[in-house]
Amino acid sequence: CVTYSEWYIDELFAAVRNADARGESSLRQVLSHDFWGNSLWDGGWTHKSYRPLVVLSYAYQYALNGGLIRPQPLRAFNVALHTANSVLLYRVLRRTRTPWRWACLGAGLFACHPVHSENIIYL
Repeated sequence: CVTYSEWYIDELFAAVRNADARGESSLRQVLSHDFWGNSLWDGGWTHKSYRPLVVLSYAYQYALNGGLIRPQPLRAFNVALHTANSVLLYRVLRRTRTPWRWACLGAGLFACHPVHSENIIYL
């Protein structure tokens, strides 16, 4: 999925056509918009999917790539972030004195479970 150079399903709307994701909106606007860039409070249509950290990560990556937004760097960033979260889960489980085998199993399930594939495949 990281090397695939085309956009999947809704990524064009979430990352490319969304002014919030391109870094063209203020922080206040990002925090008052849904995932797709629609205002949550003006009475218009909204999906009600509130994910400001994801949108801010898109804006950050957009800025890092010099205003160019391509699927491969965004997916690579998501893979790295998901890997870091999986390692963090392992460390938290070990800190709570979970035996290392159970900690590995828990972190491994978190990393590989199909419910989390959307985090990487679909931005």
